[in-house]
Amino acid sequence: MTLKFDSPTLAVWKNSGIAAVLVRFVNGGCAGMKISVEISPRDVSGLSSCDVGGITTYFRKDDRERLDGARLTRTEKDGKEKWIYSGPSVKGRCGCGSSFSFTDSDSKAAKHVAVDIAKIADLKARLARKGS
Repeated sequence: MTLKFDSPTLAVWKNSGIAAVLVRFVNGGCAGMKISVEISPRDVSGLSSCDVGGITTYFRKDDRERLDGARLTRTEKDGKEKWIYSGPSVKGRCGCGSSFSFTDSDSKAAKHVAVDIAKIADLKARLARKGS
């Protein structure tokens, strides 16, 4: 499996003595899915694992295909941690990048943007008619 974490995060984990993480997909965000990374998970029974840069990474067997070839990048802003999932199976993404979808149809963000664009176009057309 070719899952990758960003280099700064791997360095922090290694320097902190963190040996294992649990990666899972959870429902959430504008686009429908988010990635969750749990440090030093307690219960890993029934989970698959692989080595990612010297860190044992646990995941659900069903998630293997979506994690293969993916990159997980940790960002922090105003003390809040956020994970960005980049993978070949991503079809849609929210504006901030932290949530995503695996199919075009479940991208809530894409639907909202399309509706907003249509509303803006309609408003511009009405304003243009008023100004003529």
